Amino acid sequence: MKMKSGIQSIGYSVLAGLTAMTMASSANAAKISLTTSYEVGDYGSTYNYDGPRLDMTINPDGTNWYFDIGTRRRNHDSGQRYSRTDLSAGYRFRFENGWIQPEVKVRRDETLYKTNTGGRLMNDIYGLELNHIFSLGGNWGLWGDWSFQMMKETSETVKKVGNDNVLETIYSDGYTWEIEEGIRYYFSNDSRITVSLYDYGRLADKGNDWGVGGSNWSSQARAYYYHKFSNGLSIQPYIRYPLSWGERQQWYVSPSMPEGSDQLSKVTRYAFQFTYPVTTAMRLVGEYYLEDIKYKEGYSNDKDDSKTKYFKLGLNFNF
Repeated sequence: MKMKSGIQSIGYSVLAGLTAMTMASSANAAKISLTTSYEVGDYGSTYNYDGPRLDMTINPDGTNWYFDIGTRRRNHDSGQRYSRTDLSAGYRFRFENGWIQPEVKVRRDETLYKTNTGGRLMNDIYGLELNHIFSLGGNWGLWGDWSFQMMKETSETVKKVGNDNVLETIYSDGYTWEIEEGIRYYFSNDSRITVSLYDYGRLADKGNDWGVGGSNWSSQARAYYYHKFSNGLSIQPYIRYPLSWGERQQWYVSPSMPEGSDQLSKVTRYAFQFTYPVTTAMRLVGEYYLEDIKYKEGYSNDKDDSKTKYFKLGLNFNF
């Protein structure tokens, strides 16, 4: 990572956090949770990245409305830059044995490539999400997070045509789902374990001129353990284990690659999250995970097995 880029990104993260804190402190009619953090991803290649992230949840006093705002930037060693902005609004319906919260979400992803001809990839995402927690009696509970999204993808590339530079734009649509449903067991109010099944899928068209989309799907078994100690420190190790080979259709790579040349992979994640109260209104938060990526022989499309390391450290403020 370049030191200058890292210092600039840290400065951006601190400035964004202070700005949001100032806004939040003047909002006396709402409960606000603000997290400003810094992320580092290590792929062992020029795809390595680092950058700031900001997440904020606003719950107006006396209501069941929740509004989320998020933004993040990632600067890759290759010079590629990625940014993401999220906005969502949800209403929590409360019952004697739990709650259910439908949400409407809007998200914009943008990737700027550093190549001889430049290039930009944009994803506009519109989605519905359904979160819920219910008691099943005794120490047992039900927990889930369901998401359905429509994606509109735009790829822009500058190509040389004769002596002129011509902007080529390719469009593609996609529809995705992420469904995670689990059973939760409470050892106490400060300790629990959750075991869940997760399924992801994306159905995409080829767009025009082979487009930029590609259908893919995968499924996992997941397990989380949460424990809060008497000093306020809470930890949550978790694991994600693939139930089968995840499939990614490869016809989007180039017109020369025939349909059916799918890529099959398995991704396993071992992770650890923590929070620690510094004051009554501020907490130190962090996450680390290691992902092990394996490709099925004959279905790797020249990709090698690899490992990814991720680290995030930040501060959470509650007003």
